[in-house]
Order: sequence, then structure tokens, then C-alpha cells
Amino acid sequence: MVIIDDELHERLHEPTDRNYIATLVRNAALGDAAVIVLDFELTVPKGNAEGSDETRKGMNKALRNAIFDAAKLGVPVIVPCWLDISRPQVGLVPSIYPDWALPLASEKSGKSECAYLACARRGNVNPSEDERKIPLKTKLQSNSQCGDSLALATASAYEEATDRQPRTREKKAIADNTKSYQYVYGTFMPGERFQTIPIRDLEAGKPEALRACRTRIVIIGGKWGEALGQGQAHDVHETSVGPLAGIYLQANYIEALLDDRYMRQVPGALVLLFDLIVGVLLYASYDNASTLRGKYMVLTVFLLPLMIGYIVFVTLGYYLDFVLLLVACFLHLGFELVRDDVKMRRKPVNVDQVAMTQAGTG
Repeated sequence: MVIIDDELHERLHEPTDRNYIATLVRNAALGDAAVIVLDFELTVPKGNAEGSDETRKGMNKALRNAIFDAAKLGVPVIVPCWLDISRPQVGLVPSIYPDWALPLASEKSGKSECAYLACARRGNVNPSEDERKIPLKTKLQSNSQCGDSLALATASAYEEATDRQPRTREKKAIADNTKSYQYVYGTFMPGERFQTIPIRDLEAGKPEALRACRTRIVIIGGKWGEALGQGQAHDVHETSVGPLAGIYLQANYIEALLDDRYMRQVPGALVLLFDLIVGVLLYASYDNASTLRGKYMVLTVFLLPLMIGYIVFVTLGYYLDFVLLLVACFLHLGFELVRDDVKMRRKPVNVDQVAMTQAGTG
């Protein structure tokens, strides 16, 4: 991880000075990184055609040249792109680097041919609506490589650079979900678990920083607050290990793919059937909740999805997600139980009946 912090971000401004990113890319390539990943929004500013700003044009050219230099050294750079998902047919947000302007492999006769020691790749950085889901591939109308997610493009580049077998794309769970444009569920590690290279050391080309890049996936990105280092953190996502900056989210996706720490989702039809069965059992047990046995039955049905989900996860490697309707059932019956209990506590006591009972006891 090579992180641009608040202080450095304030100096580099927005968008991040691409001359500076170019320096980091060149030094990471000189350090023999396996793959270099750029986690920046490299899109054309709205209302400002690329090239109208000469200073920005020069910076963009410097970073593009650094990507070419890395390819000549045999280090692939993953160049991000953004997808426009606001339309029924997914398109591309205009990038400062169209595919033809990058050292990408050309597709000829069904084979990928690279004119360099290693070719750059494209990968979209669009997050899924659910952070647990690792994006794999999105169907595009064009033939752009941007259909691959940043995580899948990085994993593929790393396995090619290190000649690692079997390849992630060829594994059944990934291959099936890629063909159907679906996700897999991943697990998370906190940000401090990832090794970090001091960014100023890499900028200066210090030997220890270059050595730290060797044979590693080097992700260059930012973690800063809004308004040039002030205010709330920018690009933060909620995960099972707490809030994570976008760069750590991408790092987790990459690690999960390479370490096989991902799960396929149970097919939707089976999930609905399971939810229906649990729902019927839940309402049936609720009718007998007035007895101690009935209350234990409600508790058992309540825990059933968690137990089954754990068993399916551990034994089969599948992720059992529950639909909203089942959650609504739990909330509804929980509310009913609490309301009935409150009513019983507030029910007025028959004083005459109590006096008669006491008199009879006496």
C-alpha cells in the first residue's frame, strides 16, 4: 500500500498531481513490483474537454509515459476506469486514457498479444451496492477491458507475472460467476494488516522502499478527508471489520481472490424456498408461544437461519443470504411478543378476586 495522506493531498491538490503519481509508478517499477495498481479517478472533468488545460495535459502525458515505461520493464500497471451504470445499458465514463492510448494487449485471432515485456490492463473501480460482494465482470456494449473489475484485473495480472497456477479466472466459482456477470462474497481484513510503504520514501527512490516493492502488488491511492484534508473522510465504506477507505476495500477484494477467501451465493430459488419454510415454522411456533415449550420453539426457529448459514458456509463454501421478507417476519413477531408482554403487565388486577383468594387461603 502506498497511501497519499491528508497532508500530502493538500499539497498535490485535486485531481492528484499526475507528475507525482508518475514518479511513484516509475520507482515501483524500478523496484521490480509484480503489479502496480492505480486507485484514482482518471476521468475527463465535466465541461472541460481533455487537452484544453495545457498544464493538466502535460501531467496526464507524464503519467501515461510512466505506464509505458513500466510495461517496457515488464511491470503491468492496472489503469482504473469508471462505468456509467445510470442507464439500462452500462457504458463508460470518458477516461483521460482511452484503451488505444495505453500499452494494452491486442486481441488477435482469439489470442492476447502483448508488444511489451508486460502489458497494462484496465479494471473498473465501481463498488457493488453491497460491500460484501466482490465485483468480477460487468457486461459492456463495447469491447473495452473495463468490463473486468479492478480486483479481477489485478489478480489476473499478478498470476500472469508470477506464472501462478491455477489461474483465478479458471476456477469454477469465478468462471461461472464471470460468465453470468454475478458476484462472489468476500471476507475482510482491517487496513493495518496490509504492509505500507512510506510514500515519501518511494518518491525519493530510497533503496528500502524499492526493495519493499519487489514481487509485490503495489497499490497507489489516497486516504484523505474532503475539502483538501479537512472534514469527513472521503471514499469510506462500511464492512464487517469497520469503516474502510476505498483503497483498502480494493486491497481486500484482491487478497480475497488470490487467497480463495470468497464464497458463492446460494441460488436465489433455494434461498426463497428456505425463507418460506422458516417463515411458516416461525408463525406456527408463535401460535404456541404462550407455553414454555412454545417459547423455546420460537427461539429455535429464530436461530435456525444462523445455524444453517454457518453449516452451509463451513461445509460447502456457499454464502446463504436472507431476503428482506424473512427479516420483516422476525421483526413483526418480535414486536407482537413484546406488545403482548406489555399488555399483560399493564392489565388491571381484580381486587375482589385477590381478596377472596387471600380469605380462602386464610
